[in-house]
Amino acid sequence: MNLPSQISISAKLSGLKANASHDVCEWSIDGLVVHTGQCGEGINHVILQKKFGLLVVRASGSKIAEELVRPTSFIIVGLGDSYGAGEGSPDAPTIWKAEIPFDEWPLGDSKHINQFVESPAKWQSTRCNRSFYSYQNLVALRVAARHPHESTVLVQFSCAGAEIIDGLLAPQSLPSGHPARNCKPVFQRSSVDELDPECDVPISQLNATVKALCAGSPSPIESGFKRSLIGRFTGTRYATHEPPWIKDLVECPAAQFRRPDLVLLSIGGNDLGFSGVIAWGLLPSGRRLGIPPQVVWSNFITGVARKGGGVVCPYAGASDDCSSLKKLTAIQRIAELRTRLFALDMALTKLLQVEPEKIVANEYPNSLHDMGGKLCGNPPHKNYNNAWYAARTLIPRALVPVEWEINLTEDEAKTVNRAVLPALNKAIEDSAAELRWTAASMDGVMNRKGWCTGDAQTLLSPKDAHSWHPYANNTRAIRTGNDSFLTQWPGDTGRQDGIDGTFHPNGQGYAGMADAVLKVLH
Repeated sequence: MNLPSQISISAKLSGLKANASHDVCEWSIDGLVVHTGQCGEGINHVILQKKFGLLVVRASGSKIAEELVRPTSFIIVGLGDSYGAGEGSPDAPTIWKAEIPFDEWPLGDSKHINQFVESPAKWQSTRCNRSFYSYQNLVALRVAARHPHESTVLVQFSCAGAEIIDGLLAPQSLPSGHPARNCKPVFQRSSVDELDPECDVPISQLNATVKALCAGSPSPIESGFKRSLIGRFTGTRYATHEPPWIKDLVECPAAQFRRPDLVLLSIGGNDLGFSGVIAWGLLPSGRRLGIPPQVVWSNFITGVARKGGGVVCPYAGASDDCSSLKKLTAIQRIAELRTRLFALDMALTKLLQVEPEKIVANEYPNSLHDMGGKLCGNPPHKNYNNAWYAARTLIPRALVPVEWEINLTEDEAKTVNRAVLPALNKAIEDSAAELRWTAASMDGVMNRKGWCTGDAQTLLSPKDAHSWHPYANNTRAIRTGNDSFLTQWPGDTGRQDGIDGTFHPNGQGYAGMADAVLKVLH
C-alpha cells in the first residue's frame, strides 16, 4: 500500500462583493497558472505537485489574495482480526442464480453448491476477507469527513483469523480466505518455517505496516529486541509453538518513518478461541442426541465434528464432554491475554513509534439478546431448520444422523454471556488502562439486535436464495450461519469459507462498532 503521491486542493475567495464575483481571476500555484475563470468559481480538485505551494489569485493583473497551501495528512492504521477486517460483510455479496431446479441443498459437496452461484462474493482482500464494511474503514471515512482540509489515509492490514502472534507479529497461516485444496496446516508441513504463498499471508501485519510507512529501506529488528519480545511469552500455555515464528519484523529510522496518527486495533477474540466457543455451542455433544439405536453412531460423529470444528470449552465443567477435549479452555486463554497484549504493545511502541493513547482497542459486542432483552436460544430437539442450518451443508449426507441438531440453546448462550464475553472485554479494558491505550466499549452496539431477531431465521431453499438481501434493513446486527452462507459463499471450488462469517457483524453491526469507536476519539 502506498501513501498518496499527489494531493488535490479546492479553494474559493471569501468576502467577494456581489458585482465582483463575475470578474475574471487567474489562479496560480508557485507561479504556474492552474485556472482562469470567474472569481466566484474558485478552483476544484487542482493537483498540488509538491508537499506545499504558494497559491496566488490575481484580477486585472493585480494580486488580490495569496495563501501558503501546506496540506497535512492523517494516517490511520488498521490492525487485527476478522472484526477489524469486515468478515461476514463482503464488498459484493454472493449472487445466486434465479432459477435453481433443486428443493434441497446438497450436503457435504461444495462443488455442486457452486453450480448454484451466478457470481461469487468479492472482497478488498480475498485472502483475509477484508471489506469496505469493516468498522475500521467506516471510522476512517468519518474522520476524513470531519477533516476536509487533511488527506486521510487508511493503511489497513486486518485479517480474518489473526491472533497476536499468528498474524500481527508473524505471518498468518491459513487465513479464512485461503484455498481449501492443497493447503496444509503448519503442523503437517515439513518445517514450521515453511510459508505457503498460495495459502498463507506472506508477511506479518506489523511488517507490512512498517514497510508502508517507511520512506527508506526498513531493516530487520535487532536480535536483542527480538529475544526480549519472544521472551515475553515465556510461561504462557496457549500456542507455545508460535513465539519462534516471530522472525520477519522490521523497523525504520525515525527520520524516514511516518508515524501513524491513529491505530485501530481489534485483537484478542482468536487468542481465546471465540469461534471455538461458538462451535462448542453449535456442534452437539452426544448428550443432546441419544435416541436409540443411534446413540453410539451419533456420539462418534459428534465427537469427530467437535474435534474437527476446533471446539473450545468456555471453562472446565461447562459441559459433560469438556474434559475429553484436552485443550485449554477460553477462561484459561483469557488469563494469558494480558501477557500477550503487553508483548504486542512492546512491538507497537518500538516499530510504529506511536504514542499509546493513539492506539484504540475495541472490545467485542454482545449479540446474544433478542429485542426484548432476553437471551437468544434454540430449544433442544426443535427448530430443525434454524438460524444455523447452513452448517449442515458442510457435512456429508451419509454422516448426518437423523436427529442431528446444530443449534445454540439458551443454556449455552447463558454460559457464553456470563463467563466468556465479560472476561474477554474486561481483559482488554484492564490491559488498555495499564498500557495507556484507549479502549472502545461496545456496550449497547448490539443491544436487542442479537442473532435471534429480524427476518429469515431459517435457511432459504435453493429456489429462493436469489431473494436474499444481506444489506437490507434488519433488526439483527449479527450474521447467523444461514446469513453467512447466503452472503459470502465464494462460488469457486478453491475456497470454502461460506460460514466463516457466522457471528460477525453485518453492515449495521459494523456501523454500530464504528460509532462506538468514534465516541472515544478526540
